[in-house]
Amino acid sequence: MHLVTQDRADYRCMSNARLIQESKDNPTTELAIALGERIEDAIFEDASWEETARACEDENEKLGDEISTLKAQIEELELMLGMRDEQINDLQNTAEDWQARYQRAIGNTY
Repeated sequence: MHLVTQDRADYRCMSNARLIQESKDNPTTELAIALGERIEDAIFEDASWEETARACEDENEKLGDEISTLKAQIEELELMLGMRDEQINDLQNTAEDWQARYQRAIGNTY
């Protein structure tokens, strides 16, 4: 079992800037180990962020596809609404024509 010395425990509590300065002023094995651990942590964290970024890019692409699908559906619905409005207008015109004919027919019978 490897025991952590007090120096290494102290180094682990130091800020990155302080560790770098200490390594310039007083390089030791314990300091090198502490710096190595920090580098490993930074590499792991960087890899973790890259994985998160890839996942976000994938999700963004999926959302972009969904947006495109929704836009196509909206265009289709707008076309259907336009056709419905035309049919309503045609039916109103037809109803007005029939009402006018009816009024003329009633007027001619009296």
